[in-house]
Amino acid sequence: MRTYQKLTPLTQEEQRFAEENHWVIDWFFRISNYSLSEYYDVAAIGYLKAVKSWHARNELHEYSFSTIAKQAMRAYIGNELKKADRRIKTISLDAVVGESDGMTLMDMVTYDSYLNCYSLCGG
Repeated sequence: MRTYQKLTPLTQEEQRFAEENHWVIDWFFRISNYSLSEYYDVAAIGYLKAVKSWHARNELHEYSFSTIAKQAMRAYIGNELKKADRRIKTISLDAVVGESDGMTLMDMVTYDSYLNCYSLCGG
């Protein structure tokens, strides 16, 4: 059964352990296809969660810490990617539509639908 725990401040022992094993984050990005600059913050939260879990759950010591941390970081980044897919995408009415010889989305909007949208938006 999966247990969820709130991320609380690290104890001194956990801080020391996290500092000694910080190399795992760099290793994770070297072996994965994720961008360090784009996902470091998300991976770091997963890493800290792995540190907390490692100290709270002795049954995890059957595996190496790097394995536990890798799984946690991968899960956190995966969840972030899923959230990004669910977010509303901003589009421009000036965007060219496919291979349409330069036709934009605005070119496809009828005058009536434009007026309707304008009035709904408080114009």
